[in-house]
Amino acid sequence: MATKKKLLEAAAGAAAGGAGLDVEDVFSTYLYEGNGSTQTITNGIDLSGEGGAVWIKSRTSTAYNLLHDTERGATKTLYTNTTNAEITNANGLSAFTSSGFTVGTEGAWNGSGNDFASWTFRKAPGFFDCLTYTGDGASSRSISHNLGTVPGLIIIKQTSGSAENWIVWHRSISNQVGGQIVYLNATDSQSSMNGKFDDTNLPTSTTFTVEQDNSVNASGSTYVAYLFAHHDGDGEFGPDSDQDIIKCGSYSGTTSVDLGFEPQFLLRKRVDSSGNWAIQDTMRGWGPFTPGSYEFDYLLPNTSGAEGTSYGGIPTSTGFTNSAPGDYIYLAIRRGPIAVPTDATDVFTPVLGTSSGDFTAEAGFPVDLNWYARRSVADGGFTWDRLRGPNYLLTYSGNIEVAYSAASFDSNTAFYLDGVSGDYSDFMTYNWRRAPSFMDVVYYTGDGVNNRQLNHNLGVAPEMIWVKKRYETPGSGSSASWHVYLGPLSSSGDVKYNILNATNGALDDTTSNFSSIFYDAVPTADDFTLGNSSAVNRNGYDFVAYLFASASGVSKIGTVTLDASGDTNVDCGFSSGARFVLMKSTSIAGGWLVWDTVRGISVGTDPYFLLNSNAAEDNSADFLEPYSQGFTIKETNFLSGTYLFYAIA
Repeated sequence: MATKKKLLEAAAGAAAGGAGLDVEDVFSTYLYEGNGSTQTITNGIDLSGEGGAVWIKSRTSTAYNLLHDTERGATKTLYTNTTNAEITNANGLSAFTSSGFTVGTEGAWNGSGNDFASWTFRKAPGFFDCLTYTGDGASSRSISHNLGTVPGLIIIKQTSGSAENWIVWHRSISNQVGGQIVYLNATDSQSSMNGKFDDTNLPTSTTFTVEQDNSVNASGSTYVAYLFAHHDGDGEFGPDSDQDIIKCGSYSGTTSVDLGFEPQFLLRKRVDSSGNWAIQDTMRGWGPFTPGSYEFDYLLPNTSGAEGTSYGGIPTSTGFTNSAPGDYIYLAIRRGPIAVPTDATDVFTPVLGTSSGDFTAEAGFPVDLNWYARRSVADGGFTWDRLRGPNYLLTYSGNIEVAYSAASFDSNTAFYLDGVSGDYSDFMTYNWRRAPSFMDVVYYTGDGVNNRQLNHNLGVAPEMIWVKKRYETPGSGSSASWHVYLGPLSSSGDVKYNILNATNGALDDTTSNFSSIFYDAVPTADDFTLGNSSAVNRNGYDFVAYLFASASGVSKIGTVTLDASGDTNVDCGFSSGARFVLMKSTSIAGGWLVWDTVRGISVGTDPYFLLNSNAAEDNSADFLEPYSQGFTIKETNFLSGTYLFYAIA
């Protein structure tokens, strides 16, 4: 353990003060569109300085899976779906950079109009290592590595000489006498690793041992090995160097797999019978898109086929579920970021549409939640999130979710309406990213049980929670209002909530049968509690919850009491004022008002939207003024009473 910690602290790029690396420092799923000419992919991963590997696959065309690494050089390519030896192509992946990589003109890497997925793994102790070696034909050949921990997964490929399979050692089937291996380029079930790995000299934190088989150690042949770590409560990533970010395990049949974190990437293979390898990730789409039939976009490492859509398990706050038969091995990587944001522009951006072209809300980060409304006409309240995919809910309505295939989160930097073009200059959108202490999204299926705890990944107790029923039993059209937990007004045994699509003041929660919303329980840093009300927890029905909290210098949730006279400065701890403000009266009836600096928080009139209405923007009064620490309230335009506020810097 001490050796591993020293290696992590010494790793270049580790945060100051001995903090561990964030998962975003070492792994990226990055999507891009080919342009047929050289383009640089900036994913934030330092490959030229730290080293690592890049895996690229065309999503929209038949093309090989392409694997590159810094040990062999940028222009050297291996195909994971064939037994071919390494090739050299200067027009494929042409360079590794300090923040990603560059691709050239070759179609399989950058074909014009084609969509591509890339997965980047940075070398870092406790996460990933790659190395090359030359075979000597000897038995029990020990190979040194710098992973700094016992590997969970090892992939080896001969890069020269005769065609050989990709050999996969996995801790769940290989780490024992008489262990098994599988082939990355094939559908075969598991088979004996005899002659490939020494099952009496199992991998350690510094070495792994190969036998004399040509696929791993032919004399004079060259090889590359990719090593992935496995964490089990001993990961040393994140601000406090105590977080797990990668796991290699196994599961069988219909089950829930507990990782201890929410995954963003999953590589898996059925091993008890033949079956494809599959890669799933949340960037391309892996979520509860429809009730009872959970969809995901998959790519297959052992074929050249384009991306397909299938049904199966979904990611959860602590792992993932599976609904397919058979025995599987997997590699899972945690969703990031782990660190609390310090710059609000990294996690929230208000975007006004443009006058022409496709509708794109360019946020500069992966958008996890989007809300939009039109300024000039009654057409607003549309709410999407990455987990649910192209289906919207309306904040002003209790109606169930509506499918809208044009909506897409299929981007590292934006939310957009694919193929929909026109004049969007009056479209105002708000874009959130999930991050500790800031915002989280939780999907769940109701069970009708009072005092139900649901895990979340906010890392602090949420101060505001929006809960909405997505669907009822398939075919049913019944609706249910949005219910909002009001943290600043709540205490244990005296929880207050509100209705997002209504104007009433704060309501009292209860623990009584069939009417409990939040079970009169205050959320914790790990979970929040639901009652048995059909509006939030009806058995067999699908729900989504949005969780919000105060992050120092980034966001603030609280209350303010107004007496309808003078001005009140609301200090949120910001340095350059609030870019977004939500206010709702809790002592009297009133709407959910929203302002932003794009449309105007300024001296003079301040246009606002209502979350509880699809009305066009109102620009009739002066409500707020700029204030560097937060925002200033013009009390004369408010009724006396207590107001909930949610501000973002």
